[in-house]
Amino acid sequence: MFRLQAVRHLLPERPVDAASVLDSSLEVADQAIYEGRDAIQNLRSSTFDDHDLPAALGTLGVELGVGIETQSQPEYRVVVEGRPRELVPVLRDDIYRIVREAVRNAYQHANARHIEAEVTW
Repeated sequence: MFRLQAVRHLLPERPVDAASVLDSSLEVADQAIYEGRDAIQNLRSSTFDDHDLPAALGTLGVELGVGIETQSQPEYRVVVEGRPRELVPVLRDDIYRIVREAVRNAYQHANARHIEAEVTW
């Protein structure tokens, strides 16, 4: 939005600069749309066959670590408190998707050295 406001102010006196800023803004917007669609698709498609939520969450570290140099990978662990029980599948899948997105963000954006997911029953 700030870039578009800048374009509005540049247009009358510096149309060439305004066009350049507008082109750059469009590229940034396209990337944001792409990343948003990708994130939504990941949330929708992230399910698992195993009924063991903690085990599925534990597998995330391996999945998300693919392509990351070993020395750069954060230490990831899942802590379970209480006695596990069966969850309604829709609820279990929603919990998994939410945690998966949070852990994915930590891997991609936080430069974290340690990531911990805690499941409390």
